[in-house]
Amino acid sequence: MTTSQQIEQVLMMNGFRVISIPKGLNRKKYDEWLSDHSCFATYVRELRLYVPGHNKPFRFDWGNPYKKIAIEFEGGAYSGGGHVRGKKYTLDCLKYNEAQLQGWKVFRFTCRSGFTSIIERI
Repeated sequence: MTTSQQIEQVLMMNGFRVISIPKGLNRKKYDEWLSDHSCFATYVRELRLYVPGHNKPFRFDWGNPYKKIAIEFEGGAYSGGGHVRGKKYTLDCLKYNEAQLQGWKVFRFTCRSGFTSIIERI
């Protein structure tokens, strides 16, 4: 089982529903879909975060728009993956800072960070 699957399993074991966003939605349709599916107990895979001045939205691995909680899995932390290289790391910092400015709580995990106990307390 991959770490992503383990995180989803922990979310579901703690009473959360994990759903995927339909592909190909423009921003208006995305916002409508999100408002129809947002509730206290739902996490959305690949949640979009729109930032003024950027053409493409940032994406979080999972997010609960109702509670403004984002979960990000930092893949490749021990193998030199994209999240630890200059350009991607800089974009990730911008994403996390922008999310916090918009009132989001961002939880970041690696494959060795003991995410289970933290997710259970979110």
